[in-house]
Amino acid sequence: MRAIQVARYGERLKLKNVDIPKFNPIDQFLVKICYAPINPSDVYYVKGLYGLRKPLPTIGGFEGCGIIAEASDKSLIGRNVMCWADDSINYGTWADYFPVQKQNSIILDSKIEHNNQFDQYCSPFINPFTAVGFLDIVRKLNAQCVVLNAANSAVGRMSIKLFNNQNIKTIAIVRRQEQIQNLYDIGATHVLLSTNEKFDQELVQTIKQNKAKVFYDALGGEYSGLIFKNLENSGMLVGYGRFSNNKINDIDPIDLVFKQKEIKGFWLSKWYEQKGSEEQQQIKKLVENQITSTFSTRIQQTQVPDDDNINELIKLALNNSGQGKYVLDFTK
Repeated sequence: MRAIQVARYGERLKLKNVDIPKFNPIDQFLVKICYAPINPSDVYYVKGLYGLRKPLPTIGGFEGCGIIAEASDKSLIGRNVMCWADDSINYGTWADYFPVQKQNSIILDSKIEHNNQFDQYCSPFINPFTAVGFLDIVRKLNAQCVVLNAANSAVGRMSIKLFNNQNIKTIAIVRRQEQIQNLYDIGATHVLLSTNEKFDQELVQTIKQNKAKVFYDALGGEYSGLIFKNLENSGMLVGYGRFSNNKINDIDPIDLVFKQKEIKGFWLSKWYEQKGSEEQQQIKKLVENQITSTFSTRIQQTQVPDDDNINELIKLALNNSGQGKYVLDFTK
């Protein structure tokens, strides 16, 4: 089978012919991958910059969608499935076949033909589950308004839609003028342009007027401290991404000590592992029901991978993460 293999972290990727993986019929089934996205976390993983390293060689890709090819329950064969990888196996979804843990999948009730936007189902885990995790934090803090930078990213857009469904106000920060109306259209309460010369004043005023309590930070930099300072008492800065190389700056200890604010990292897999099986099933059902609405994925390009394009696609996916997903097509 074809597989995008990581021989050494940080080196150029190559498309290899490898054996179809075996699967454990007790707790796995084998999926014929149709589509798999290139997420920023995928890129950091293959570069060796992620919080997890698997034994080499390994196969890239944290999530995807496809068709169940082999299973102990023969009635499942041929069913459409959304799936994702975890720490327990040394395989990823950037390949023709993927042995998925049964609990790391959502078997779809209806069959979606490949020519009917099946690629829309390729991102079931990283961004949708992160958005649900963000909502979990909001509920625990009883927050009525949140701030998001990198708001036009996939997880930013999903979070805005999910919060809007729950009547939670959002202050979305973007870097391009053309993104403003797009975010208002999906339910953002306020959209601020970070390149505006009066951005600092507008930001502080909007945070205070709306009593924002949580800040989801994927960028770091000089504005992290400013936003954190103006959150409500007992508020929280949640760092969850590395869309820039900036550190989280200008944190005043007074906010931590006397105003009881917190800084917390959000690692999706760790958050999800802490949920009981019943709650995990509820999250999966929510995502399945809203995968083409609240959790829909904008796709920039779908491409059959080869040795000539895979490394270029990796660069494009990282540099244009706010413009839509680059998706690998394993149907051809």
